[in-house]
Amino acid sequence: MNLRTRTTLLTAVVGVLALTGVATAANAAGTRTLPDGNSLYAITCPYYSDDAAQTPNNQVLALDEHTAVATAVGSGTEIDGSTCAGSPAVDPTTGIVYALVAVDDYDFPILVTVNLVTGVSSKVADITDGTDPFSAQALAIGLDGSAYALSGGDLYSLNLTDGVMTFIASSLVDTWGFVSDPVSGLFYAIDEVGEVFEVDVTDGTFTSLGQLPFIVSDEAYSLTMDSNSVFWMGRDVDSVDEYTMELWSFTLVDPAGSGLLSGELTLGAKLPYSEALVIGPKYVAPALASTGVDLAAPISAGIVLLAVGAGFAVMARRRRNA
Repeated sequence: MNLRTRTTLLTAVVGVLALTGVATAANAAGTRTLPDGNSLYAITCPYYSDDAAQTPNNQVLALDEHTAVATAVGSGTEIDGSTCAGSPAVDPTTGIVYALVAVDDYDFPILVTVNLVTGVSSKVADITDGTDPFSAQALAIGLDGSAYALSGGDLYSLNLTDGVMTFIASSLVDTWGFVSDPVSGLFYAIDEVGEVFEVDVTDGTFTSLGQLPFIVSDEAYSLTMDSNSVFWMGRDVDSVDEYTMELWSFTLVDPAGSGLLSGELTLGAKLPYSEALVIGPKYVAPALASTGVDLAAPISAGIVLLAVGAGFAVMARRRRNA
């Protein structure tokens, strides 16, 4: 793997955040709403999060699709020292959510299940090629429950019971976003530079659907899709130490011209990073047993945050390219 060093000019500005639930300037131009009964979830990646935005490993978040404001679900799960999760996908035949987790960097050698209600992840298996340890980059599950993975420019089937990957054909390279349309069953992917593809999982061939104009360089590492044929994805944003994530959406009909920014992933005062998004059942916040008070009820008073602006260059190191 090559160690890529990037120099980023970071400029902090004095800003004011309005009352909870009010759209920010980032998404003032318009937002999209998920289909009824659905919510958007993320799993954090502390490995690539700023030092000031660390969360427990494999922390599940429920996101407001209009603002990208997150609510923690559970308190994370320790799995073999994993520090990053990627490419969660729902098996539509069982409703079980599967994901890939990494012990370092960007390769994902462990298959887990994720409970979106409790936030608990459970290890299924170490990923292998049937004999030796192996890793995947992106996971998608079809309408019939068949799972597929992209890794190193090749397409594989993935056994969701034992983690064995079986080679199908050569396919996309540098691709971490992979999803099956929950309505049509067709498969789509996005490479790290923002080109969207339809993928034929029988032979690995792919057809370009266009380039996303809001993606520059290697910034696309997650992809999910709702039943209205709307894609939801995260865009990497250089930050102080590592990265944060912007939540974007775009349509299948017009990928290049339909992009909308919801906002930057925010958990309280933190800006954690995630490269794992998935559509799941409607999030219902737990209630306090003694009072029935909704734990996710918005705070009535406005919160004002001030930051003194200053431009400065930092060196941010990140392993991405094999």
